[in-house]
Amino acid sequence: YSGGGKLFERLPQVALFRVHRTSLADADFVEVYAIGNHFKSGPDTNVQLRTEQANYNAQLVADIQAVKPTARVAVLGDLNVYPDSPQLAGLYGRLSNLHYEIPASSRYSYVYQGQTQTLDQIFVTGALSQTLVAARVAHVNADWAYDYQTISTTIHQASDHDPVVATFGLPLLGISKSVALTRDPAWHGDPITYTIIVSNTGSAAAADVHITDTLPAGVVGASVDVT
Repeated sequence: YSGGGKLFERLPQVALFRVHRTSLADADFVEVYAIGNHFKSGPDTNVQLRTEQANYNAQLVADIQAVKPTARVAVLGDLNVYPDSPQLAGLYGRLSNLHYEIPASSRYSYVYQGQTQTLDQIFVTGALSQTLVAARVAHVNADWAYDYQTISTTIHQASDHDPVVATFGLPLLGISKSVALTRDPAWHGDPITYTIIVSNTGSAAAADVHITDTLPAGVVGASVDVT
């Protein structure tokens, strides 16, 4: 931290999730990075610190995109500052804030002295925002009196913040391959036709799909027809 001391008391947690099409055993999956945060609190203090925390997260995203330009990345958590704050400029330089996708009447995650506020947010890269289905706030805490904390049968007021929930329709690809022979076994010079079918059972378009198929020894590729 340029002002002295630690940049984070609670370090960002970075996780890479693989969403599989059918099961963990298959090779068809979509990758999503999640970077969880809890920025330093204090609306009128620690301004430079939060600014640098946002910039640090933006650099994490940049590092991921340097290797995977179309990476699906979410930076999320209690950022302890409002969505329109210039302290988050570093994040806005690379990501979009799903706060603005939430219905206006529901855009708050915290209530302070009767005033609704938004401190909890989800920033996403373009590759992830393109698959957004909906963004909402689960108002299980902020709308309820503190008396609910002592009632063991309710989830209300389990925290003073509400969780922000985003739903994405990720592309889910399936690949199948078949071979057609003029005779079996094939003779020298016989044509062999390989058919590879890629299907998308998700609700979003798949970008940058690359398929590599290694031919058996002795087979020479002649032509490729893509439909």
